Amino acid sequence: VVLKIWLSSATGIQMPFMVFTAAGLIVALFAGVGPAILAIILAGIAGAYYFLPSPMQEGDIARLLIFLVEVSVAVGLVLMLKHYRVELACRVRQQSVIAQLGLRAIATIDLQRLLNETVELVAKTLGHEFSEILTLQPDGKSFLVQAGFGCKPEWVGTATVSLVSQAGYTLTRGEPIIVEDLRRETRFSSQLLNEYKIVSGISVVIESRDGPYGVLGA
Repeated sequence: VVLKIWLSSATGIQMPFMVFTAAGLIVALFAGVGPAILAIILAGIAGAYYFLPSPMQEGDIARLLIFLVEVSVAVGLVLMLKHYRVELACRVRQQSVIAQLGLRAIATIDLQRLLNETVELVAKTLGHEFSEILTLQPDGKSFLVQAGFGCKPEWVGTATVSLVSQAGYTLTRGEPIIVEDLRRETRFSSQLLNEYKIVSGISVVIESRDGPYGVLGA
């Protein structure tokens, strides 16, 4: 009763449901989907308990349902905006990395150094622990680990990967390949990646004027 009187006097209305709506929006903004759904349910219970007469009439039930729909839509919009904000920040970060690589490519004539910096930037940008550049060998039958981040240093410049690997499959398809679970992968062999217990990843073909240069994976 005290809460009802205080909120009513503070807001100037008898059913200040917007107080609970604001609470739901704040939870959605800072806590995510699950807590936001819980906040909506609790807001409906609190609103019905504190601000609706008992027993409730048809009009009261209608107002409660309208409130629940309104706060659900508002929370949904907040979550959507939050998702787009995160996605936009990720795109900005990716574009920044591309710009950095472009500037470094112009500023250096050391190709190996550029490749090393590339795999490091790619791994850190994607939040991955592993990234590599595999160059297609002249015979076209295997790849050489040309640069790697998170892999054994002795692999770089010496280890080779066959065409039945993810890199080979990526080269054959000529498009980005996304792997969600390497443990269930049947399109290609993943022996090298299994040594690092890598479960998922993505790979793309690196093109050059003379044809495919190799594959970038992370």
